[in-house]
Amino acid sequence: MKHRTLILAAALLLATQGGFAQDVPLRVVATIAVEGAFVEIEPLLRERSGLPVNVEFATAAALVERLTAAGPA
Repeated sequence: MKHRTLILAAALLLATQGGFAQDVPLRVVATIAVEGAFVEIEPLLRERSGLPVNVEFATAAALVERLTAAGPA
């Protein structure tokens, strides 16, 4: 439960920092290790942020590769 709360809090903090258009989806890229938690978190994030949410899961290695290649996460 602590991990889910932490993930939700971090996502909400980022989503409410201003500069977000209401019609632009909040994009979450996470490791597959937290995929199960997002079953519960995604609806809460959508509800509390008021933003559409797109969640994409990948392995940690794939995320590191994408980030070091200077591409979009």
